[in-house]
Amino acid sequence: MVAPRGERTGRLPGCTGEMTANLALEVYTVPTQPVVRPPEPPAPPGGWTWPPNTAALVYGERDAVLVDTLVTTTEVTKLADWIGARERNLTTIYLTHDHVDHIAGAAVLLDRFPSARLVALPAVAGSIRAQLATPIVDTYWRPMFHGDIVAELAVPEPLADGRIELEGRELTAAAVEQSDSVHSTYLHIPELDALVVGDIAYNDVHVNIASTDHGKRLAWIGALRTIGALNPGIVVAGHRRPDAQDTAQTIPDTIAYIADFDDVLSQKLPAADTIAWMLQRHPNRLNITTLYNAAYVLASQD
Repeated sequence: MVAPRGERTGRLPGCTGEMTANLALEVYTVPTQPVVRPPEPPAPPGGWTWPPNTAALVYGERDAVLVDTLVTTTEVTKLADWIGARERNLTTIYLTHDHVDHIAGAAVLLDRFPSARLVALPAVAGSIRAQLATPIVDTYWRPMFHGDIVAELAVPEPLADGRIELEGRELTAAAVEQSDSVHSTYLHIPELDALVVGDIAYNDVHVNIASTDHGKRLAWIGALRTIGALNPGIVVAGHRRPDAQDTAQTIPDTIAYIADFDDVLSQKLPAADTIAWMLQRHPNRLNITTLYNAAYVLASQD
C-alpha cells in the first residue's frame, strides 16, 4: 500500500492502495485480455483485446465495501480470494454503472459473501434490470469472453439515498449526466479524499467513445469537470493501466482524450486516418482495440 501523503508501506501484488489510520482503499486490476469479436471491423495488430478492469475495496478495521466487480468467473473468483485475504466483512457491493464487464461478477461474490448487499443508484439498478431481461449477455458478452461468465447475473437493489455506511463513516454515491454510459455514477470516500468513478474517467487506457455523439461527448466532458470540481486527491478509474497512479490527473487527461477524438471526428476522416491521428496524440494508452472499435463504429454512422 501507499499512504496518501507518499509514505511507502509496501505494495501488495495485483493491486495498489491508499490508506489512513482508519480507512484503506485498495484497487484490484485485471490486465488486458484477448476476446472474440466479429470479423468486421478489422482487428488491430495483435488481435482484439479487452481493457484492464478494476474493482476497488474500501475497508476499516472490521468491514469492507467493494466498488464494481469483474466480468469473467475466473477473474472474479480470484477477486473473491483477494477480498477474503483482507479478513474483513464485506457488507456492500456498489455498482457505478450498467456495463456488464463491471457487474457480471456480482453473483459469484454474493455466493462467496452472502451477507453483502448488492446496490446501485436507482437509474443504474433499473437499467441493469432492463438489460438483463434481454438476450444481450448470451448473444454479445458470453461469446466474447469464451463463455466464462456466470450463468445468471445478479440485479442490484436501488440505493435511494446514495449513502453507504462503513464503520460509522458515510460514503456517498452521486450520478453524472454522461460517460460511456448514460447511467453513470461515482462513489465519494471523504475520509480518503477519494473518488471511485467507474467509466467516467480512464487512466492511461483508450477511452470508449463508440456509444457517443458530439452532444454526449460534450456532456461527458462536463461530467468530468463536475467531479474535478470536488478536488479529489485520489481518482480510481474503472479501466486503468495496472501500474498507474490513481491521481486526479486522470480527469484532465480523459477530458483531453475526448476533446481530441471529438475534434478529429469533426473532420470526417476515414476510420484508419482517425486512428492514426489519435495514436499520434495518445501513443502510450493501453488497449488499442477500444480506439479501433470507436473509430470504425463512428465512421460508419457519418
